[in-house]
Amino acid sequence: MSVCTEDIMSELNKAFANKDWLGVKKLNSELAELEVRNKALVFNHKPEVIQIELTSKCNAQCVMCSHYYEFNDCGAEASDIALKELESLLPYCKLVLLNGYGEPFISKHFIQCLRLLNKYCVKAIVTTNLSILTDEMCELIPGVFDEINISCNGYSKDTYEKIHRGLRFDTFSNNLTKLVDVCGSAKLSLSCVVMVETVKWASDIIRFAYEQGIRKVRFGRLGVSSFIRNYDQDPTNFPNYVAYHLKAAKMLADEYQIEMIYPENYRMNIDQDALKDETRKVAAIKFRYDEKYQAELRDEFKLYHSQGTYGSVEQKLDSTDIACSGICDWVAKGLYIDTIGNMYTCCESKYLKYDNWNCRNAQSVRKEFFDGRLPDFCKNCPFIINNELKMLKCEKNPALYKANDVISVI
Repeated sequence: MSVCTEDIMSELNKAFANKDWLGVKKLNSELAELEVRNKALVFNHKPEVIQIELTSKCNAQCVMCSHYYEFNDCGAEASDIALKELESLLPYCKLVLLNGYGEPFISKHFIQCLRLLNKYCVKAIVTTNLSILTDEMCELIPGVFDEINISCNGYSKDTYEKIHRGLRFDTFSNNLTKLVDVCGSAKLSLSCVVMVETVKWASDIIRFAYEQGIRKVRFGRLGVSSFIRNYDQDPTNFPNYVAYHLKAAKMLADEYQIEMIYPENYRMNIDQDALKDETRKVAAIKFRYDEKYQAELRDEFKLYHSQGTYGSVEQKLDSTDIACSGICDWVAKGLYIDTIGNMYTCCESKYLKYDNWNCRNAQSVRKEFFDGRLPDFCKNCPFIINNELKMLKCEKNPALYKANDVISVI
C-alpha cells in the first residue's frame, strides 16, 4: 500500500468519525481513482454507485417482459438484510439506482429509502412506469433525485396500452404532467425498448416527449428470451430497418433539441436494398400480444415453475474475443444488491455472486478488464452499446450487440 493511499484512508476515517458524509464521499472517490489507476485487484475504496432492487414485483405486464406471464409469482420485496447492506455503504456512496426487475414506486420501502438517502447526502436515479405518484413522493423527489427515467413505449392510448398491459395511458399522462411540475432539478427522460414492431413509433415518441416538456429520450436494447419467444423482435436481425427509424427520430430530436441516446450499432449507413428486404420481412411477422397468447405463456410458466425447472440463465465468468481498454465503471466503482441482499457487479452479471466486495469473483472480474478482455455477460449491455461508460472502450465487434438469452427452462 502506497503512502498516498494510507494518507487518503487516514483522512477518510477522520471524516467518517465526524459524520462528514460529503467529505467521506470525496476521499473515497480519490481513493477509487488511485486504485483503478494502479490496477489494484483488492479495493480499499467502497462502491460509489449502488443499484438496489427494492422490489421485484410489478403492477404491469409489459409484453417484452417476463412479468407478462409471471404475474409476480417470482416477486419479492427487499429484505432487511438488503436494506442494512445498503445503509452500511451509503456514507461512501454518491449515487443509488432504485430499480431492478420490479416497479420501485410500488415498493413498501420506497419512501423509507428516499429519507435514508437524504440522511447520507446521496442522490438517486430511478426508472419507473409512473403509474403511481403520490403527494408524499412529490415532496421528496426534488431533494433526492438526480434523474428519473420514465418507461414509455407508446405515444397514444392505443400504442401505450398495447405494450404496457395493465396500465392506463390517461393515468400515465396525468402523472407525467404532475412530475414535470414538481421535479425541481431532477432530469427527466423517457426510456424506450427498441422492438421491431414498435421502432416505427420512434419519431412519434420523440414528438410526445417534446409536447410533455421532456428533453431526453433513451432507446435501449431488447432482452430476448427463448421462453417468451420474442427472437423475431430482436432488432439486430433487422439492422437497416431499425436504423432507418431511429435515424429519422434522431433528426426530429435534434430539431426539438432533445438529447436522444440509442445503440451505436444503428448509427450506420443504410443499405437501401437491404432496407426494402427487411421492411418486407417485418411486415410478414405476426406479432402476438393477444390475451390467448398471454394465457398460453402463463400456463406454460406455471408448469415449469411448479417443477422447479424455470429460472434465469446460469452465468459464468467466460471471456469473449472482444477487445477492450480501461475498466467498466460498474466493476471499478459500482455494486448491485438484489432483494435478498446478494451482491453482484451489476444487473447484467446478476448471477455471478459476490461473497463480499473483494471476493474471488470480484477480483476475477476486475482482472478480466485490466487484462483487456470483455467478460461474456457484458455483451449487449445497454451502457456499453449506448456508449455511456466513461472508463471503458470496447472494440466495435458485431458479437457485442447480440443479446444473450435471459431465461432458462431445463
